[in-house]
Formats: sequence, structure tokens, C-alpha cells
Amino acid sequence: MRTMEPTAHVRVRVTGARAASAPTTWGHRAIWLWHGVADETEEAHFNNGEWFRIPAGATVDSVVGAVQSALHGHDALRTTFHHEEGAWHQVVEGAGEVTLEVYEVGEPCDDAVARLVAGRLTGQPWPVRQWPLRVAVVVCGGVPAYLVVATNRLAIDGKSVAAVAESIVTASVTHTSVAPAPWQPVDEALFEQSAEGQAANERALRHWREVLSTAPPSMFDLPMHEPDALRFHLLKMDSPALAAAVRMVSRRWRMSHSVLVLAAASIVLARYAGHDSAVMQMMSGNRLDRLRRALVGTLTAEGVYYLDVGSGAPFSELAREAFRASGRAHRFAFCDPHAVAALRAELEWQRGAHIDLGAVYNAPQQTRSQDVPDGGDLSESDLTDLTESTVVKDDGAWPRSPAQLDLRLYLRTGHRHDIPLTLLSDTKYVPVEAMREFLVGIERVMVAAACGTEDVDQLAEVSGVTPAPRGPAWIRRDDAWVDLTASRRLWQHVAGTDAAALVAGSSAGDNRLVGYLAAPGRPDFHQLHRVCVKALNERSDVRTPDLYRWVAKTPVEPTDPVAWREAQVLAEHDGR
Repeated sequence: MRTMEPTAHVRVRVTGARAASAPTTWGHRAIWLWHGVADETEEAHFNNGEWFRIPAGATVDSVVGAVQSALHGHDALRTTFHHEEGAWHQVVEGAGEVTLEVYEVGEPCDDAVARLVAGRLTGQPWPVRQWPLRVAVVVCGGVPAYLVVATNRLAIDGKSVAAVAESIVTASVTHTSVAPAPWQPVDEALFEQSAEGQAANERALRHWREVLSTAPPSMFDLPMHEPDALRFHLLKMDSPALAAAVRMVSRRWRMSHSVLVLAAASIVLARYAGHDSAVMQMMSGNRLDRLRRALVGTLTAEGVYYLDVGSGAPFSELAREAFRASGRAHRFAFCDPHAVAALRAELEWQRGAHIDLGAVYNAPQQTRSQDVPDGGDLSESDLTDLTESTVVKDDGAWPRSPAQLDLRLYLRTGHRHDIPLTLLSDTKYVPVEAMREFLVGIERVMVAAACGTEDVDQLAEVSGVTPAPRGPAWIRRDDAWVDLTASRRLWQHVAGTDAAALVAGSSAGDNRLVGYLAAPGRPDFHQLHRVCVKALNERSDVRTPDLYRWVAKTPVEPTDPVAWREAQVLAEHDGR
């Protein structure tokens, strides 16, 4: 493999810039929950590496000057992180330096050279006390040809990388300064703590509460599999048929490509999980206004999306509701993720179930219709023939999750004209063969929709996705499932005695889970529930009792649920 070594190192020194300290922003907190470090002794391994062509007119000196100007004007490029009193803080340094590496290569010089340099810059992790920018210039035949930048993703998101690099390239050619953005991460942190920021946070939390109180606690309340040795698997699908079908339906209904894929994915996910609805997290850029669109820093966070696919509405209306639901998800992603985590813990306590939100949808850029070839409508037979060209390929596997969160399924919609799909899954919940069905199922739903099928139940059937199998021990509670046998074992473990039973159902005909306990003294129901919730241990196949009952004595037939229901009840409480 070819390697690259710099031919020169140039120190880019900054003095007299703004120095400041502030709490981390919501964007910082969100990305750190996904990829963060625990303390200042650890390092971040989540890097961005990109390269940009430099037009004629630049010199190495003008590139150095532009980098220096960008460093001076953008606080995020001079930010380090300090852990104090149990929380992370952003510390903007007013002076310091980075090293610009120069790579002299002969002609011809192409993207392959820049890619090698980017790999070199991203090959090392980031200490939290190091500025989050590494930079290089590739000189071809004596002329700067590429600017290569690497950034610490915990501090700088992809939008910021592109904006900074493009401004450096422009300033290098025009021999001018890089204009700093008027809104900096410290300003963002101060806004978020203000009355206006807290009001926005509360509005978002109301949306999160509404969704998480009604949606299934998990889309993965299903039997788990023995995971592959490389547990997290990545598949990619390139489908000309999907792309053609999406463009046809997009033109017909005037809807974005990403929303149509989202609606189809919701049908497929609900079918696999055996649900009437789909709940997912959605990646959101949170650049909601002019100031934030220009901010250099990190703003990306997760919103929560919920769609009822069992309402009986036709696919055209379901897709419109997916558009509205995704809009709410993006709008209310602008909030404190630590507050969302606390809300999830509160609702886990109330619902007696682990809320995992392990299904994630990411459409980083919507394709504009004028950017892609149209080609007009195709016949059903033409679309069917196109499916023969679909390619689903393995694209890697890892023993551990690439993120720290409870990630079980991650679907990414690409923004090229062929709308590639990428699916990363935990094979403990979604085996590789089910992953393939999932991707092809989205294609089949969209092809059928393009050919006029509107009935959502029929589209779910057409998808060909095999619902996750559940044995006789599984019972349904509203739009959720629970393994009754496993939940009984959990309850008896918590109760610490065989004189306990978990009974499903009641004389009223509902499917409540009632935990019975025969004990010599009155139990502490709140403590029982607290221990039960902790014992869930992020499992989505088990639930705590909905009601706890202390009975006088163990029935003669302790395996008979009717006998427990007929036992003398001394006290009862839901433990909440």
C-alpha cells in the first residue's frame, strides 16, 4: 500500500483571539453520548477527514495565512474540553498553534493522493486538550492542489468542516482573510441556558414525552438471536429500481425522496417487529436559522419519530404523515439530550419497560429533483426488470457497536441520484438474512407504490419481510410484546423467593401483568418496583409487573394463575 510522508511542516500560530469558557452545548452533549470519552485521560476516535481542490492562484503561504485566519475567527477550532465537577466544559483558547503538513508530489496528482493524506491525518486519536483541527496541503508540480482537513467530530460536525475548508480555499486564492461566523459555540451555550432556550427545551421535551408515552417502548421486543462473532454488520444496497420508483412517486405526490424511503422503511420495520407502528430516532442537523446555519461547531442531535402504520390510511396519506412526523422529529431535536435521557428514565419507571429507541434513520441530505436524471415513468414490467440489477453487498462487520448508545438498527439514505441505502444492525436482534430482507423490502414497497398499490397491509405483504418469530410464551400488550416466561423469572429473581408469581390478565379481560408475593411482612412496593426496573438491564423482552399484590399465603397450586388471583390480597400498589 502506498504511504505518504510530509515534505515540510509549517507552524500556524494564533495569538490574541477570544478566550472563553462555557458549558458544553446541546450539540456537544448529543455527539458525546454517541461517541464521547469518559474522562480527560481517554481519547476520541471519531474523526472526519476530507479534501478540497484548490483552484489556481494559491500559494503555500496564502494557504497558511487562510488557515491562521480561520483559526483566529472560529472559536470551535481552538476549543479543548475540560471535565470539572462531573460535567464537561468547552474551553476556547486565545493562543496556540497547529502544524500544517506540506506534501510535495509530482504530476499528475489526483484524489487518490489527497485520500492517502486524509487517512494519515485521521489515523491518530484526539486528546480532549488538543485543538480539533489537523490540516495539510498537497502541492502538485509546485502548485497547491488540495487542502486536506481532519477534525474531531466531538467538536466539529460535517457542515462546519465543509464551510471552514471552503472558506480557507477561497481566502487562499483571493489572498484575503476568512470571515468568522457571527454565532459561536459559546454564544450557543449561553442561549441554551437563557429563558428563551429553556422554553425551547421544554417544548421539545413535551413532544418527546408524548411520543415515548404512547409508542412501543421498543421495536425489538422480540426473541434475541445468538449474535455473529462480528456482531454489528453493515450492508449496502444499490437499486436502480428503488431510485426509479422513488422518483416516480416523488413527482406524482410532490414529496421528497428521503421521506418516501422513510415511509417505506416504517412499513418494513413494523412488519418485522410485529407492530402497528414504527418509532425511530432521526438524525437532525439543528441548523434552524441563519445564525446556526453559519455556526462552526457541532449541532447534530437526535429527534424522535413515530408513525402509526396500522391506521388503515392509504400509502399516499401515510407518506404525508411520515413527512409531518419527521418534521416534528427534526423540530424537537433541538433540546438538551441529558434532559431527554432523564425523561426516558422517568418513563421507563412509569411504563416498567426499557425504552431503547435502537432504530435510527439518517438522511443527511435531501436530493433535489432537478439534480437527478428523470427518465419519466416506467411500466410495471420495466420496474420489475430493473430489480434484477439490485445489488446488496456486505460492507464490513465489527465485534462491538460503533456508538456507545443502544444501537440495534441504523438505516442511512444516500443522496446520490441512485439513492443508495446503508443498513447497520446488531445481529443479536436483526440477523444478516433479515437485514437483506429489510433492504429489499423497502425496494419492493416503493416499486409496488410506483405501480399504484396504496393499501398499506398489501404493501407490507409485498415487502417479503419475514416477521420476527415469537413463541407461545409471548403475549401482546397494546402495540408491544412481552416474553411472559422471561418476565416471570425476572420477577421471581427480584422477589427473592419461590412464593411469588407473575400472572397475565385479570377478570376484567386485560393483559396487565400482576406480580403476586406471599411474604411474612408487608413489602415496600416502591422498592420492589425500583429493583424490577433496574433488573430490566436494557432488555426489551421483559416487563415489570403493572401491579404488585401482597397475598396472605402461597396457593396450594403455585403454578396455577387462577389460584393466585383468588388468593387473599392483603395490600396492593403499582409501585410507581
